[in-house]
Amino acid sequence: MVYRRDAETVVDIVTDYPDNVPRERIRVGIRLDLIEPAEVGRAAVELARAGLPGIALFSHNRLLEDANWRGGVRNLLGGGVGP
Repeated sequence: MVYRRDAETVVDIVTDYPDNVPRERIRVGIRLDLIEPAEVGRAAVELARAGLPGIALFSHNRLLEDANWRGGVRNLLGGGVGP
């Protein structure tokens, strides 16, 4: 789980892992109550460039309660999110 508020910090933390940690085995969990939709998108793109296969989103109901998040993450994921 990465508890940071912007894409750059999320990416920096993960890309600073030791070289013996295979990037293709890392899954980054991002708390949506700490970061805005656009930052998640930036983090996902940068992490993919760094060789990470994906991210996990933890919403604590944010996806259900906040229309901005539903739209932002729906755009990021290509339409497959919530109500």
